[in-house]
Formats: sequence, C-alpha cells, structure tokens
Amino acid sequence: MKTWWWLSFVNENGFAGVSIVRGETLHEAIQEAWATDCNPGGQVAAWQLPDDIASDHIGLRYRLLSEPELKNLKGRLETETVREGLARCASKGKG
Repeated sequence: MKTWWWLSFVNENGFAGVSIVRGETLHEAIQEAWATDCNPGGQVAAWQLPDDIASDHIGLRYRLLSEPELKNLKGRLETETVREGLARCASKGKG
C-alpha cells in the first residue's frame, strides 16, 4: 500500500530541500521524487507520514520545499497539534 513519505535532502552545500511524495517503499518514494522533478540529489533522510497530515497540505506535495516554507509549515503543524491535543483533553473531561 502506498504511503506518504517526507524526504529531506542534503548535499555538499547543506540543506537542499524537502519533498512529500507517495510510495510503497522508501526506494519507490525516492524514484517518485525523481520522476516528478522534486529530488535535488544528495543524501536523503525519510519518514513515513500519516495520511491526514499529507492530505491537509495538498499544495506542499510533489514539489521541492524550501527552508522558509518548512519553517512556516512547522509552525502550522505545531499549532494544529496543540489544538488537537486540547480538543482531546476537553472531550475527555466532558465524560
């Protein structure tokens, strides 16, 4: 089953970008990044993403993300995570 992958690239100059792509395996995700022109080469670190996170950020998939975009995304994800955590705590308290 295909899942979403977060691919973080570095090269001899440092950070080269991040791509969010689908693949059944890490190898397939890296090949998908090459095929969709969002793999700058270099070394890659990868994480599988939950479908809901990738689905919520459609505009960020299948392209190379820059460092400023990632800082913005990090802030949005942290805010969403905090909101979801507070909502879960509130719902437990209503029981």
